[in-house]
Amino acid sequence: MLGLLERVYPQLFGRPDLQLSVNQSVSTGPTNVVVMGPERARVLATRYEQIRAKTRELLDAPENNGKSPKDG
Repeated sequence: MLGLLERVYPQLFGRPDLQLSVNQSVSTGPTNVVVMGPERARVLATRYEQIRAKTRELLDAPENNGKSPKDG
């Protein structure tokens, strides 16, 4: 009877090393699923585009060591 339980439920009745490997291979962490409405998605997409544009602007700008163009 125990042999049948080991085969059907190895995570519960198998050898300790087998239980550990089954639990590690089967267990999954939390999924990163976010559910939101279309309005909120549009707001986030707009904000993302603003941040992306500003980042590109900063990365493409010539280095000026913290001086403004007026300082020369």
